[in-house]
Amino acid sequence: MDKGFRRIVFTLMIFVGLTVLLVSVWLSYNFNAETKLLQLIPDQSNWFLHVQTNQLRSDFSESPKPPASIDTLVETISHLAVFNKIKDPKTTGIGLYSDVLVFGMKEGNFFCLSLSRESKFTLFCQQAFRDGLLELPADKGNYYYAKCKDKNIYIAFKSKALLVYIPNDTLVNKTSIEKVLGLIFSHKSNTIMQNSRVKFLYEDDPDMVFYSTKPQYGLSQSAYFPKVKKGEKAYVVFRYPENMGIINPSPLMLASKAGLTVDVEASLNTKNEITPEEALSLLARALNQYIIYYNQ
Repeated sequence: MDKGFRRIVFTLMIFVGLTVLLVSVWLSYNFNAETKLLQLIPDQSNWFLHVQTNQLRSDFSESPKPPASIDTLVETISHLAVFNKIKDPKTTGIGLYSDVLVFGMKEGNFFCLSLSRESKFTLFCQQAFRDGLLELPADKGNYYYAKCKDKNIYIAFKSKALLVYIPNDTLVNKTSIEKVLGLIFSHKSNTIMQNSRVKFLYEDDPDMVFYSTKPQYGLSQSAYFPKVKKGEKAYVVFRYPENMGIINPSPLMLASKAGLTVDVEASLNTKNEITPEEALSLLARALNQYIIYYNQ
């Protein structure tokens, strides 16, 4: 599999997996962060994934038990050093039930969350600088950003929007970084949200939307998760602007692209349908795999 596409898919899985974590671990909190994240997506984007976390949380509110892979994910995350210092997730200023947005440009990949309190996240970054996790933060007026210490990763935020930028090029300089971030945080009159295919994907308010400008980035689709109720069977519903020559697209495409070993017969029924529990289980496995790989 192409390494560049694997990286894209893993980035997608990270934040869908984060959604799973928020649903399963922080269910006792009730923060609703109105998202303005979609306004960040510039016309130059090649693809994006949007997850409406509050809707997923509602869909799984009556779930009797999360998939076993959720427990594995939580166990892995609990052993990461960064979480040892966060006693209360509210102190970071990140919206606990923020929508999740991931998008890609030729310059790199970006993932975004909403901030409930920008002032709290500023303090969080300042403490991260003192702890040696971030380099000296810079205030650019329309956004605030800092580079992660010893990693080619940048954190930027403004107006309750938090963005993490992973450049494709390891040899980037300050000017090129600020040019890209300046474009994203500018007041854009036209965004990718004006696209007719994107508007189609958002009809009937789906839980997740994946959009791509070219087939190599994946198949554009909307996903509608049913309300999970004890003793009842229901399946995730997908919609496509077009099938790109595929008569019956598989719900396992992204999992397969991410390199997961999937038992097709166990994951799908004879009608090519997938349950919401199985869909979340695959996403949790992908995130767990990513975390282990990048924290070696």
